[in-house]
Amino acid sequence: MRAGQFYYRRRVPADARSLIGRAEIWRSLRTDSLKTALRRLPSARAKVEVEIERSRWLAGLTVDETLLQPFSNDAPVARSAAPPQPSS
Repeated sequence: MRAGQFYYRRRVPADARSLIGRAEIWRSLRTDSLKTALRRLPSARAKVEVEIERSRWLAGLTVDETLLQPFSNDAPVARSAAPPQPSS
């Protein structure tokens, strides 16, 4: 927590430091609530990992191709006005 806000901090791997230009990446979770920060953490972490892998890819290094693909395979979450009814 810095200045009343939670942050995600990731050390940049040695092979990517010169590509990214820094030793650490900080991302604000934009909340002062621990509960909310914990819910937002997986998304922030995934975005930073993509940033690191994309830097490696642009430099021609070996990458995990899965991390570079969008989450298009994920089905959108649909919210209905009423919860689904059990089938009889």
